[in-house]
Amino acid sequence: MRTIYIALTIVFLSAAVLGSAIYWGKSFAVFSGSSATTFTVSVDSNTQWSGTIGGLPRSGTGSANFTIHTTSASACLQKLNDTGYLTITIFKNGEVVDSQTTNDDYAPITVSAS
Repeated sequence: MRTIYIALTIVFLSAAVLGSAIYWGKSFAVFSGSSATTFTVSVDSNTQWSGTIGGLPRSGTGSANFTIHTTSASACLQKLNDTGYLTITIFKNGEVVDSQTTNDDYAPITVSAS
């Protein structure tokens, strides 16, 4: 069982690093003249979760919304227990551009949009 937790942690951390790299790379584009877009990242859950949203560390229990002003948005979150569900949805101009849901134990999920 411990091996599963270690493997999931490695997957989660790898996704978090990738999400951060994407965020900072896209943020640089904002400063170099590209126009930023407003994204809303919606977390719908009935359990604890943790990860990155827009390249920043986030954690919580239940549902939350985050607004990101950049050229692209990404989120990588993981359930922190073996019960409940976790859904991440990215909206651009009010329209869904990516969404993922999991009910799996300690499962990480990733979404992105540009």
